[in-house]
Amino acid sequence: MKTEKRLASEMKDSGVGWIGEIPEGWKIEKIGRSFETISSGTTPESSNLKYYEDGTINWVVTGDLNNSKLVACTNKITSLAMHDYSTLKIYPKNSLLIAMYGATIGKISLLDVEACTNQACCVLSGSQLFDMRFVFYWFYTSKEHIISLSYGGGQPNISQKLIRSLRLPRASMFEQETIVSFLDSETSKIQQLIGAKTKQIELLQEHEKSLIHHTVTKGLDPKAKMKYSGVKWIGEIPEGWGAKPISREYEVQLGKMLQPEPSQDAELKPYLRTANVFWNNFDLTEVNEMYVSSREKDQFSIVPGDLLVCEGGDVGRSAIWMGKIQECYIQNSLHRIRPLGKNQNKFLYYCLFAANSKGEVEKVCSKATIAHYTLVKIKRTKVPIPSPAEQKIISSFLDSETSKIHNAIDKIENEIVKLEEYRKSLIYEVVTGKVKVS
Repeated sequence: MKTEKRLASEMKDSGVGWIGEIPEGWKIEKIGRSFETISSGTTPESSNLKYYEDGTINWVVTGDLNNSKLVACTNKITSLAMHDYSTLKIYPKNSLLIAMYGATIGKISLLDVEACTNQACCVLSGSQLFDMRFVFYWFYTSKEHIISLSYGGGQPNISQKLIRSLRLPRASMFEQETIVSFLDSETSKIQQLIGAKTKQIELLQEHEKSLIHHTVTKGLDPKAKMKYSGVKWIGEIPEGWGAKPISREYEVQLGKMLQPEPSQDAELKPYLRTANVFWNNFDLTEVNEMYVSSREKDQFSIVPGDLLVCEGGDVGRSAIWMGKIQECYIQNSLHRIRPLGKNQNKFLYYCLFAANSKGEVEKVCSKATIAHYTLVKIKRTKVPIPSPAEQKIISSFLDSETSKIHNAIDKIENEIVKLEEYRKSLIYEVVTGKVKVS
């Protein structure tokens, strides 16, 4: 198949601003009048195990939606749930599901199995006017426009009423099928390219982990004589090195617990939490404030060069603070680490990255419940300790090498973004008839 731009004389105004012009022979249809079923579902009482145990009926939640065919569901419910909840209905294969709420808003899937849904999915099925695969592609390329019509504060929502009011272009059924065949083929090629590039990123990330672990445990001298460190995740280290608990070489301070009311002479000050700390990076788009008294300022303040380590959340995740906020403090979900003597915080950062990549931090924290990298646990964590001079050389080497890896990853990620943009643009041009498929 091939595509070609239509001549202006073959086009007409659709009457829908964001759609623009459509071919002369096409029409604009309102969704509310185009489908036999526009409905949703519900959530059976979660505490009643009779609704879920040994369930055999597919029950879709918005987290299942994958912008593709939905071949399996995370959850299943029982016939009793169907009996007790009249709003539950089994929808046929080829029904289109649209997420209406929260973080997944606008995500879609075409059912490849029979299923019912929760209340956050809108279901379209049964149309004499549309090929459901054509509608799928239209919703895929219309996501941003639909979300722009949403309501709500922090988490936007769309409703069945809004979806019913949407209008979409309609070609003849034959042309819809031709368009779908073309897009299936072309988007599959694009997805293969994206998949290959995603694999490249994964390989680069694995290379980074391997490089950092090897360098912080073996050093940069390939001829150095080795000895066993006594620590499994570290393995062998050069003879002149040691393997010591972090508390022997670094000062560790857990952050301040939040308090609802100020103590005497306390002031509101900005503070960091786990949501702000990423590997070797910070997200400062949302920095909250807490009460800090004058006697607490030295104890919980951070200065450029401090290593901040997540006590909760993604435990062990670390970054070096560069002082982007002049006066800032840490909450008790973070540890602040400062070197004793001439040890290097950047070297310790790379050690924690290596320990994390080898599963050591997760093992130490034991995720039986909610993982916490407590003050005691982080102090006891053993890391390789070369001389301060060698720590500095190793850190500089890893800064340079990981920067190259990150630049390569950034370049590939940009290529993926461009491919995704091209896919959306292609789908939009084709499903609105601006590009003719023949």
